[in-house]
Amino acid sequence: MKWPRRKLAAVLALACLMSVASAVAQQPTDPAKDAFQRVSDKLICQCGCNYGLSHCPHLECPSAPGLRAAIRQQLAAGKSEEQVLQAMVADFGPAVLGAPPAEGFNLTAWVMPFVALALGLLLAIVVARRWHARRRAAAPDPYLLERYRANLEREMKRLED
Repeated sequence: MKWPRRKLAAVLALACLMSVASAVAQQPTDPAKDAFQRVSDKLICQCGCNYGLSHCPHLECPSAPGLRAAIRQQLAAGKSEEQVLQAMVADFGPAVLGAPPAEGFNLTAWVMPFVALALGLLLAIVVARRWHARRRAAAPDPYLLERYRANLEREMKRLED
């Protein structure tokens, strides 16, 4: 089988591109930078923007640089990610966390969406069944039925004439 030159060049270019991409993907990463990223992704910026700390869009944010520096400092001091998060919660309260901890009253924030979905689905099923039962149970009115029959016979006689 002989390949046309353009197809061969395209296949070779694609193979080179894939090998370069896999080499870049296998580059070693900085563990300290990864730990900082994981911690800052779990925290909310305290300037009021409600963005994650690592994604605060304000150029001159009053709180993000200080929080980021504190995280880097605590990680450099040898604290674990969980200890850094606990220190941030101790300083700023649980509002600094991007997601409420799944304990105590905060557990309702995790459970309520599923409960509301289940209740809504149950309500929809009950309403649909009642509507369906009501539609099936409705019998035709004998007076209307007789009137339609009489109209139909009158129209049929008129068509025959």
